[in-house]
Formats: sequence, structure tokens, C-alpha cells
Amino acid sequence: MPTVNGPFKDHLTLNVGEDLKICHFNIEGISKAKFEVLTKIMNKERIDVIALQETHTKDDNDLQKRGYIAGYIVIGAIHHKQYGIA
Repeated sequence: MPTVNGPFKDHLTLNVGEDLKICHFNIEGISKAKFEVLTKIMNKERIDVIALQETHTKDDNDLQKRGYIAGYIVIGAIHHKQYGIA
């Protein structure tokens, strides 16, 4: 496994500064209005990664239609309702 000082350092690491800020929300129904609020929070707090837990989304297209945060990529993992989320 490569280390920070190993030969693959330049290919496998990314300098994100001294801190990496990660934020997690159980969003309970994502909407364009909530995306707008999240955008303000993320810009103000300089969040690098945000993880949103959303169980009210049918598929990736439904999630994409509800909004986005400029400068970030939305990646979803859609699960069937009967399986639930732990």
C-alpha cells in the first residue's frame, strides 16, 4: 500500500489543506429550497464534503431534478424501500 512518502504520492494524494471539513445531514425530503440553504452553509463554513441521507427519492433522475449545489457533484445510492437504510 502506498504511503504519503511512497513513490505514488503524487498520483494518490490530494493536498486539501490543514483541515478536511465533512458535513452530514438527514435531509428529510430534499428540495430546491433546501439545496439553496445547504449552498449558503457550505460556502460560509467552507465544507469540502457533504453527505446527505435522503430516503424520499425514487431514482437518480428524481434526485437531480430537485436541485444541486454549484461546484459539487451529487452522487446517489438509491436503495429499494423494502431494504431500508441503517
